[in-house]
Amino acid sequence: ALFLLSGLFSWAFFRSSLDGAANSILGNANLIKKTYFPREFLPVCAVMGNLAGFLFALAVLFVFSLFFGIPLYRGLAWLPLVVFVQVVLTLGIALFLAGMNTVYRETQFIMDILLLVWFYATPVVYSLEMAENALPGFVFFFYKLNPMLGIIRGYQEIFFLGRPPEWGSLAASFVFSGLLFVLGFLSFRSQERVFEDMV
Repeated sequence: ALFLLSGLFSWAFFRSSLDGAANSILGNANLIKKTYFPREFLPVCAVMGNLAGFLFALAVLFVFSLFFGIPLYRGLAWLPLVVFVQVVLTLGIALFLAGMNTVYRETQFIMDILLLVWFYATPVVYSLEMAENALPGFVFFFYKLNPMLGIIRGYQEIFFLGRPPEWGSLAASFVFSGLLFVLGFLSFRSQERVFEDMV
């Protein structure tokens, strides 16, 4: 149960943030037409609102870990870094989806399918070791490029294994998250000028 919650809470934050961000522009059409403000504010608020609930979920996970006797003192100091990397990744994809879904309304449906595939391609309900044993070497190499892998693994290592995150996976997630944030922001800005005509 503790292993599952370590991954599921993180994924739930990721998924709910993207769902909210994808419709953040369309859902505030009247506000966008009436006044000017930085449009990035809307998808960012969707992510930050879900972050508040996620932090509460982490507090619950902390209590569960104490109940099971996990030595949290070894890895808990690194938790803010793991959360930061996930927030950067989520913001980048949220900005991309907010812009795309405003211009191309079918983006929401494509996103639902891709997120379902992404969920099963991430070690949330199974361990990374199980994936390594099941996949051929070259497939596992590409599997490890998943930016959510290092993040989910980081939570599992802190709350379930009681140790600091594995730096290789987390560093790869950080690099991919930063890249996706920049791309998401640039994509949002390039589409922002047509928002008033599309909503």
